[in-house]
Amino acid sequence: MKFKKLEKRFSIVYNEAGTMQSFALEKLGALMSEFVSYPLNFVLEKDLTKELLERDNIAIIGTPDNSQIIKELWQNGIVDIPDDNQGYFIKYGKSPFCEDAFALICASKSEKGVMYGIVDLINEYFSDTMCTTARSAITDPGFFDVGFVEPTPEFEKKSAPAIKDRAVWTWGHCIYDYKRFFENMILMRLSSVVIWTDFVPINAKEMVDHAHSLGISVFFGFSWAWDNRALDFDVTKDESLEMWTKKIVCRYENEFLPTGADGIYFQSFTETKNDSIDGVIIAELVTKWVNTISSKLFEKYPSLKLQFGLHATSVKNKLEYISKVDPRIRIVWEDCGSFPYHYNPKNVDGFEETLDFTDKILTLRGENDSFGAVLKGMPTLCWSTFEHQRGAYMIGTQSREFVEKRSLEKRRMWKYIQAYWLENAQYAQKIIALMADKSKGQAFVQMLIEDGMLEDKIMFPSALCALMMWEPTTDKDTLLRKAAASKVVYMA
Repeated sequence: MKFKKLEKRFSIVYNEAGTMQSFALEKLGALMSEFVSYPLNFVLEKDLTKELLERDNIAIIGTPDNSQIIKELWQNGIVDIPDDNQGYFIKYGKSPFCEDAFALICASKSEKGVMYGIVDLINEYFSDTMCTTARSAITDPGFFDVGFVEPTPEFEKKSAPAIKDRAVWTWGHCIYDYKRFFENMILMRLSSVVIWTDFVPINAKEMVDHAHSLGISVFFGFSWAWDNRALDFDVTKDESLEMWTKKIVCRYENEFLPTGADGIYFQSFTETKNDSIDGVIIAELVTKWVNTISSKLFEKYPSLKLQFGLHATSVKNKLEYISKVDPRIRIVWEDCGSFPYHYNPKNVDGFEETLDFTDKILTLRGENDSFGAVLKGMPTLCWSTFEHQRGAYMIGTQSREFVEKRSLEKRRMWKYIQAYWLENAQYAQKIIALMADKSKGQAFVQMLIEDGMLEDKIMFPSALCALMMWEPTTDKDTLLRKAAASKVVYMA
C-alpha cells in the first residue's frame, strides 16, 4: 500500500547550549539523516522566521531557559514538562506552528533531560512505535524507513526516572574506549559510573571532564583494606587503623582529588563468608574503620561523597552494628543473596529471603537511609587469569580493532547471561521496584559490568536492567519488548 509522502522538509531549530544539548542535537540529526534524502537544515532559534515556520516541518529541542519557543509552548500547556531534572516531554505530530505541517518537540527543565528525551525517542518511537502504520506486512518496501518521510503515528510522552542515580560499576582497566563507553551509557540513560582502580589513570582528569560534559558522575573506587586474605597486617589493631587512615587521606588528596571526580567508592574487609576475624565481629570492626577514616575526610572535605561497598555475606546477621555507619556515607550493598545480586543470573534460589533482606536494609539507618546496591548477573572478570595492575596506566584509549576483537570473545558469556535475564527478569524487576519505592527514588543502583565491552555494543541484559531502573513498574513483557526492539541494543 502506497503512502503519501510528507510534502514539507524538516528543519531543526536549536539554541546554543552546553555539551549535553549538543549531544542530543547530534543524535537527533543523525537519526533524521537515516530517513530523509535531503541535507537537513539547522536554524538558530533567533534566526527563525515566520516564513520558515510555514514552509517546513520543525524539530525543536530545548528548555524554557534557553528556548523562548519551548517556554511559550510550556506556558500555553502544549508541552507538559515534568518537575524533574532528568525528566522530559516529547511530542511528535501535527505542528502547533503551522496548520499543514508536522513538528517534533523535546522539552525539559534541564539539558540532561533533553538529552535523555532524544535517547528515548530513538529507543522507543523510532525503534517500534513508528512502525505502527496501516501497512499489512513488514515485508512492504520502506516499512522501517518511513520516519520523517511519511505520516507516522502521533506520539506524546512525559517521563522521569523512578531511580535518580543509575550507574555502571566496572574496573578501570576494563574501560577500553572511555568516549564510546560513556556514550553507550547515555544511550541507556545512565547517570553515574563507579570505576575501581589500583592506580589513578594518567589521563583521569580528561576522562572525568568528558564524563561530566555528558552529565555522568564519576566515582573512583579503591581499597580501604579490601582483601582480608592478602593483608600483611592485623586489622583488629588500632595502629593498623591509624596507618590506613593516614594512607587513605593522603591518597585521596594527592591522587583522586585532582581528577575532579565526584566522590569515592571504597571496600574494606567484608568480602568473606566469615562473620569474624580473630574472634572480632567484622560488622563491628568495619563500622569502626569506616567511621574513623571517613571522619578525617569529612573534617577537611565536608561535601565529599563517600560510598561504602559492603558485602552482605559477612555482616547480614550483625546489622545492629552496620546501622551505626555514619549516615553521611552511602552504603552500597552487594552479595545480598540470589539473582539479581548473584554473579550467575541462573541462581534464583532463596529469592524471597533476598527480597526480605533488601526490604530490611533499605531503611536500616532510618526512613531516609542513603541506600545503594550493586546488581550482578553481567560479565565479570576472569579471576583465573586476573592480575592486579603494577602501576599507573592510561584509561580507555585502546584501538577500535582491539575493542571489536575483545567484544567477539565476550559474546559466548553474553549469550548465557541473556538467556537467564530473559527467564528471570521478573526477579530483578521486583527488587528494583522495591528499591525505587522504599527509597522514594533516592537509591543509587549500580549494575556490575566488570568486563562486558560496553564501549562496543549495548547488550540486551544491560539495556533491560537500565530500563527497569527508569520505569520499574511497567509490565515486564513490555520492558522486554522495549529493550529488544531498541535501535541501539544487540542480542547475543
